[in-house]
Amino acid sequence: MGEAKDRGTFQERRELAQRAAPDMNDMPDVECKCGSIVFQPALRIKRISPILSKIGKEETATMNVVVCAKCGEQLLGAVLSNMK
Repeated sequence: MGEAKDRGTFQERRELAQRAAPDMNDMPDVECKCGSIVFQPALRIKRISPILSKIGKEETATMNVVVCAKCGEQLLGAVLSNMK
């Protein structure tokens, strides 16, 4: 009995779930410098020098990024320029 009481009522859990998952249609869009609001995933490939590599040889690693679908600007740059 005490276990069910600790988890709260159904209504309390439902209200908590609604607060945890806001309606994305109500959130403002991030806008690129070019005015586009559409972004797409991309990969950057990084070189790791032999000095920093765990195997002692040059390696490559991928890094996930998001770029503007219209102008190709990386999202981080677009967000920072809008925040200034």
